[in-house]
Amino acid sequence: MEINAKYPDKTYLYSIGTTKENRAILVLAISLIKPSRLEFQKYKNVKLIGNIHGDEAVGRELLLHFIEYILTPSNEDGYKILNSFMKETIIHILPSLNPDGFEHALQVENHQWRGNSDPNVDLNRNFPDYFMENDVPRELETVAVMNWLREINFVFSISFHGGALVVSYPYDNKNPISQSNPSNENLSDDDDVFKHLSKSYVGVLQQDAIIGQCSREEYIEPGITNGAKWYPITGGMQDYNYFNGVFELTIELSCPKFPEPTALLTYWNSHKDSIIRILDETRRGIRGRVLTINKLPVPYAEIYVKNRIHNVFTNNEGYFWRLLLPGSYVIKVNIPNVTTQFFPVQVPLNTGYVDVELVLNI
Repeated sequence: MEINAKYPDKTYLYSIGTTKENRAILVLAISLIKPSRLEFQKYKNVKLIGNIHGDEAVGRELLLHFIEYILTPSNEDGYKILNSFMKETIIHILPSLNPDGFEHALQVENHQWRGNSDPNVDLNRNFPDYFMENDVPRELETVAVMNWLREINFVFSISFHGGALVVSYPYDNKNPISQSNPSNENLSDDDDVFKHLSKSYVGVLQQDAIIGQCSREEYIEPGITNGAKWYPITGGMQDYNYFNGVFELTIELSCPKFPEPTALLTYWNSHKDSIIRILDETRRGIRGRVLTINKLPVPYAEIYVKNRIHNVFTNNEGYFWRLLLPGSYVIKVNIPNVTTQFFPVQVPLNTGYVDVELVLNI
């Protein structure tokens, strides 16, 4: 709240819901333009989420550091982000999805409290699952995220965790229909994009100061992994995001889940450049708008890339963003029961979007 009051022209504080113990799930939106719910429909949106598990505190603290870093004038690197990346992007930062669990973790021995208000609930097993039935009661925190995704067309997301040192990419669950992959990987059609983003994060990670606290099981060579190969989970937030139009990575920040406060600056210094780098790398692919022949925006149109099942949607103003690596693609725009049309697109080699205006014959 203090940050929002200090930087009212660059931030917008809002809640996506409350917990069972009536704590607000607060998000701070940051951008060069004055963020608002109206502006969410005009600009690219990315989100960073921490503290999904009650006893995984590092993500929460790093996101609070990140907020301060990109808004404080003395941090030249942070201001550089603000003046380039944020010209076209609103960053939504949710430091704690699980404030109930965090408060309980503070009060118990060794801070071992993985759940929310209920120690037996795992929020990262609580989402609807594409591959296996996950008919469990949805927690308030889970419903808040599901509604959040319906309200805002997010392009990219990071879910910060603790307990290991690795970047995990979809899919998180195995596909029971196809067990032909001997490596136990379950790879998405956008595996090239996910691996590129994961490698960009690990490539500048200052891990020497933090890897010494990891066991052999906690540091996963070579620093990135397919989630299903690492260990499959049902009801994960990462897969739910992907099947609802959002590219999400899970980043395990630290092997200790709840380190001493004096260690937090070391973790921040180790991960700072990686967070900056991966956000910059999300400026790849297609940025466009779908219009009718009368130049009216087309909301909720489905945008597909040929040979990739993952779709994204236009927002209320007809805008869309679709992450892709350089190359030639065929884009399919589908409006159920109305029209389906195809457009060739060339994504450039350099970091940056190809801007397209897709005009439908309607």
